[in-house]
Amino acid sequence: MLELPARLPVVDNPLTCVRQLIFESDWEEYPYGMHGTGFIAECTEMLFLVTAAHCINEGQEDWLRVPIRAGTPRVMTFKKYMTFETPGEETRDLDVAALSIEPSDSAEFYDLRRFAAPIPRTFSFESILAEVRDKNLDLDSIVLRAVGFPRNARESRIDVAESRIVSQPMEILFRYSRPSAVTNRHLGVLVSPPPAELDGMSGSPVFLRATRPDEMPQQYVFVGMLVRASRTHVEFVSGELLRSALQHAARALRP
Repeated sequence: MLELPARLPVVDNPLTCVRQLIFESDWEEYPYGMHGTGFIAECTEMLFLVTAAHCINEGQEDWLRVPIRAGTPRVMTFKKYMTFETPGEETRDLDVAALSIEPSDSAEFYDLRRFAAPIPRTFSFESILAEVRDKNLDLDSIVLRAVGFPRNARESRIDVAESRIVSQPMEILFRYSRPSAVTNRHLGVLVSPPPAELDGMSGSPVFLRATRPDEMPQQYVFVGMLVRASRTHVEFVSGELLRSALQHAARALRP
């Protein structure tokens, strides 16, 4: 069992922060579409819906209809859409998008805040890798989980006749493999093949279990976000990269 720092912000149920990206359209026959995953995150007392940038283009946020609570008709209002790049000579798109959420009142703010994944202020995924190496353990001893909404999940559907959307979340487990060729990204291998193709899992938050298997309640710490997923492998960006992006976004939004 890895020893995580004390007082680390944890969640009991990773599913509470996850939302499916639901888009409204002008097509009468297909008024809604679903593709991709996002999650509610809190950073410096601001709330964001975070996803992979390839899941949503600028301007599409006007068509997003993401429920405040899963399974309810109330949807989030967004103030600004932001993507991020690495500075310097070799500017690179980070494939991270953040939409600042504009709650209608304080009750809605605290409701959303209760669901949000807390972004650790100092903890880094690199510290996990360093601890594993210090203990002479194999990196694949790190088992991570991601929760999202694959497009082809068996129960996910848009029922126009009954005016309802059914979203089936899926949790996948994967073992850490190695750093990606892209800075601040990492690779993993799925523990077992999923029952459905994982197209749509991009934007899923990634968690590490912070408690022992026999401890209740189970608690998890946020460590990153999926940007690519197949039936065998995943790639995710680190939590410290996301923290840096959201801190930048929060500074830009403050008056």
